[in-house]
Amino acid sequence: MLRLKAGKAEGREFGLDIDWERTQAYALGIGGIYLNLQGREPSGIVRPEEAEALKTHISEQLLTLQDPKTDASVVRRVLPRETVYTGPETQHAPDLFVGFEEGYRASWQTALIGVPAALY
Repeated sequence: MLRLKAGKAEGREFGLDIDWERTQAYALGIGGIYLNLQGREPSGIVRPEEAEALKTHISEQLLTLQDPKTDASVVRRVLPRETVYTGPETQHAPDLFVGFEEGYRASWQTALIGVPAALY
């Protein structure tokens, strides 16, 4: 989903090392995921008609994440923005919200569109 520029093993904050021409989705904030949507994002590659299927795929994959040390589930639920927000500003919210299990959270780097080496 997220692709770094050639030769990068981790990405600096603010998306500086992300290959936006090949990235379908990215994390921003604490548990928010945005699609790199055509017509909304400057380098959007996801066509609007592909958005729902991609959100479903991302949600399904996140729900399978397990802690490699304990086999515990990492993600409790993934909610579409329409479930979380209503009103005229809903389109500015993340496309998906990740609800982590107790003891897990988004990293500080991903809150600012950074990509820690351990996650890539």
